[in-house]
Amino acid sequence: MLVLFSRNKCFGQQHVHLPDNLKQQFKLQCIFCRQHPYDSSTLIALNGNTNNSQVNFHNSIVALINGDLDDAYTFTLNTITHIDSVADKSVYHYAYFIKAKILYYKKLYAEATAEYLRLLTIPLPDEVIKSNIYTNLGEIYMQEKNFTVALNYFNTWQQLYGGNGDLYSYKTVSQNKGLCFFYLNRYKEAEDSYLKTIAIGQQLHDTLALAIAYANLANLYYTQLLDSKAIPSFQQSLVYAKKTGDIEILKDANLNMAVVEENRKRFKEALVYRKQYEQLQDSIWNRDNIWKLTSQERKFDAQLNENKIQLLEQQATLRSNELKTRNWQRNTLFAAAIALLIIAGLVYNAYRLKARKNLLISKQKEELDLLNKTKDRLYSIVAHDLRSPVYSLKSNLAGARNALSQNLISEADTALGNAQTTAVNTYALLDNMLHWALTQTNQLFFRPEKLQLAVIVKQVCYDYIPFASLKNISIQQNVPVDVYIQADLNSLKIILRNLLDNAIKYTQPGGSIQITATVEVNKCCLRVKDTGIGMNETILSAISDNTPGKLQQDANGLTSTGFGLDLCKLMAEKNNGTIQINSKKDIGTEADIYLPLIA
Repeated sequence: MLVLFSRNKCFGQQHVHLPDNLKQQFKLQCIFCRQHPYDSSTLIALNGNTNNSQVNFHNSIVALINGDLDDAYTFTLNTITHIDSVADKSVYHYAYFIKAKILYYKKLYAEATAEYLRLLTIPLPDEVIKSNIYTNLGEIYMQEKNFTVALNYFNTWQQLYGGNGDLYSYKTVSQNKGLCFFYLNRYKEAEDSYLKTIAIGQQLHDTLALAIAYANLANLYYTQLLDSKAIPSFQQSLVYAKKTGDIEILKDANLNMAVVEENRKRFKEALVYRKQYEQLQDSIWNRDNIWKLTSQERKFDAQLNENKIQLLEQQATLRSNELKTRNWQRNTLFAAAIALLIIAGLVYNAYRLKARKNLLISKQKEELDLLNKTKDRLYSIVAHDLRSPVYSLKSNLAGARNALSQNLISEADTALGNAQTTAVNTYALLDNMLHWALTQTNQLFFRPEKLQLAVIVKQVCYDYIPFASLKNISIQQNVPVDVYIQADLNSLKIILRNLLDNAIKYTQPGGSIQITATVEVNKCCLRVKDTGIGMNETILSAISDNTPGKLQQDANGLTSTGFGLDLCKLMAEKNNGTIQINSKKDIGTEADIYLPLIA
């Protein structure tokens, strides 16, 4: 099955690509970006005042550009909610446009369409935004396979804005029109659109656009059985896909070539492309699919069967050669001697091949053992550690229902609060289980990069300040802004979230949490210190030795498994760092994270 690329084909999870003119227009409307351009990529602290519409508007722009769609949506809603209370309403249209844009990126097409159409019903002072609305509406209808309506929006954009010199937008519209023509079987118009897209992509030196355009053009030719035109286009798409560095595009380009070669009966070349496709497919991190472990087992079984088939083929070849040797022996002594040499060579090659196969089978057996151990531990956690919170959740919900039936609002509220706490803790355990399983099977994608530690700490703390305030716990941050470390962003956030979550759970109401950072030789020490209930020597020893015995009740009397600390230690080691835990009973706990420092 060939892959046809759409406008959003290369989008990953919450991937955002805003045109430069749109970014510039947003920043021109933000008073902070205008006055302090160096702050245009930094979130501004609200300091408890969520009514500041300008600060929320600035933060929504920063979060959107950075791809944090959930944060951007929250800031945008705060902007819209409080914009009526201020005299300056200049950002009114922009806030609603950002809201629609986020809905579009999250593929909530019905909601995004409603917002876009509402904006088009009112006078818009900004043509950049209006232009973007037409292209987005066309893309939405195209995703919903309403290609005729999509074409109308693209044609409207071309009539209104096609001559403004914005080659990037013109390239995108031309590409999408080609797709619409293709699905409407208007092949000549589709070809013209794709060729126009290629010309603009070459002018812009846009390898991503060229890879997609050549792939779609090849599919167009292939549909019309024009193999002489289709195959060079597929090959050209693969060349540009390798230059983009985009795994999704490269994966699909290899799949297209595999299908083409299979149809041409060139199975050896097809196998090379198919393996490239499978390797790229396996390298994509899919955190929403923990049951991928079972599919790997099936893949192993298939590979084992393939090995058996190959071994049988080799044995059949060997038997055939032996029969030939017997026939040659009937002729002459000279022919028999040559046959013996051939057999010896074949036996030696067969022995080497068998040894290689045995080594591969042994390695695959070790991988299967690891998968089984991971699966057994996951089953153990699901059967043991999840049983208690699920039962607690069931009991609290039953209590809430009973209280409501008797109109006991206070008791119902208490039961629902307990159920919510249990659900949050259970979700955190499941999230940790997912990351642990992905790490154990080497599926977790790590990309160490240069990170500003203060910004990461501020982002993570922002999510936990509401939970800490419910227990009247203060979170104090003292991380120098000039400290940069080498680490993977997602795994560092996982470590900080788990340590903060533990600090809040094990700290009594009215306590405090301090987050500090100090610079040592070639490394940075990030410390999370709380004034909680602490741990005794038995639990500390179990944490250090990775042995059972880490069960402990938090400040609310709920039992914890210590699974989050295991995950933190594993993530720190993946980032070439370490974690040290120091704690005293009834005094508090200090967690020191040591990570490589960048000057």
